[in-house]
Amino acid sequence: MSWYSWPAAGILLLCTLGAELLPVCFGTGSQARLDWSFAYVTLHFIALPTLSAVLLPVNLIAFIFRRSRPLTARLIDLSSVAVPTTYLTLLSCWPLPFLELLN
Repeated sequence: MSWYSWPAAGILLLCTLGAELLPVCFGTGSQARLDWSFAYVTLHFIALPTLSAVLLPVNLIAFIFRRSRPLTARLIDLSSVAVPTTYLTLLSCWPLPFLELLN
C-alpha cells in the first residue's frame, strides 16, 4: 500500500471530521467550553485544502507513471482522489457546514 493513496485520504478524512466536530463537541458562542476557533480555521481553511491540493496531483501522477503496478491496484489508488475532490468541492459550495446547523 502506498502512503499517498488511501492512507493519506484517510488522514484527510479523519482530520476533516475532527475539525468539523470541534464546534459540536465544545459549543459555540458564549456557551463554548473551549476556544477552538484557531484550530478550526487553520485546519478547515489552510491545512486541509493544502493537503487536498497536494494529494490530487500526486495521486494522478502516480496513476499515470507507475505502470509497473497492476491496473487494479492503480485504480484503487486513483479512487482515493474522491476524498480530496469532495472536500474541495464542498468547501467551495458550503464552507461552514456544521456551524450553520448549530446556529
